Amino acid sequence: MYLHLFCREFAEYGIESDIAKRAAPRGLKLTRAFASLKGMGSTYTIGKLAKEAGVPVSTVRYYERADLLQPDGRSEGNYRLYGPDSLGRLQFIRAAKAVGFTLEDIMELLHVQDGVTAPCDEVEELIKHRLEELGRRLSDLRKVRGTLKSLEKLCRETSDKDHCEVIDRLSTSETKG
Repeated sequence: MYLHLFCREFAEYGIESDIAKRAAPRGLKLTRAFASLKGMGSTYTIGKLAKEAGVPVSTVRYYERADLLQPDGRSEGNYRLYGPDSLGRLQFIRAAKAVGFTLEDIMELLHVQDGVTAPCDEVEELIKHRLEELGRRLSDLRKVRGTLKSLEKLCRETSDKDHCEVIDRLSTSETKG
């Protein structure tokens, strides 16, 4: 049930409209497709889009370079212009990052969302993969925590102004690969 709700919540973000798919390639002047988008509601410059989504402009540009987000068109002055679908897509990316998905995972989620495969099957696989990776990282962090606690105890037991047992042990330990 939770997975179904998760998939449904993600489906509410950033669905590319037909307008975005018909928009002209980057670098061209305002297109008819984007002109019709302008008539539908809000349009955003990159700064307004970033502010509305609560991210820096550099993040929007980074997502563009990573092919996660593209402007819907350009103004006569060649400014990037975005529509409501772009804002939704940016919010989707932020929501996915907030729950631990990598940008690579988000790219897959966006491809799934664009209708290539059955969404929840793919999303479930991504979640399983992310949970496995998180489990490994937590295990590693527990080991690091245990080691640090041991070193802290060693410091208390061997405190000496001129000598540090921890530094000696770290200096002579072998690097594990």
